[in-house]
Amino acid sequence: MASYFPSIGTWYRDTETGQRFEIVAIDEKQKTIEVQYYDGDISEFDIESWGALKVVETDTPEDVYAGYDGIAAADDIGDVPINYGNPLEFIEPDNFTGYDELF
Repeated sequence: MASYFPSIGTWYRDTETGQRFEIVAIDEKQKTIEVQYYDGDISEFDIESWGALKVVETDTPEDVYAGYDGIAAADDIGDVPINYGNPLEFIEPDNFTGYDELF
């Protein structure tokens, strides 16, 4: 039984089902603990039922992004240049050659 309060970012394994999950949020007002399973599914437990679970703390999986089919990990993206310059530089100017005739 889970006799301790979980902390966000910690991974657990349910000893009955073998499923691994991470604590992603704790809502004290709603009294819920939100988890994300290794395969990407999201679920929640109420705080009272957390104490009845048979879970053990486990190491973070090597491939924590396995449940996010097609989404690259931040390490896999590499160096991506980000230009946070002046947004007006991206507006193409209106080219006008000639004269502006007034009435």
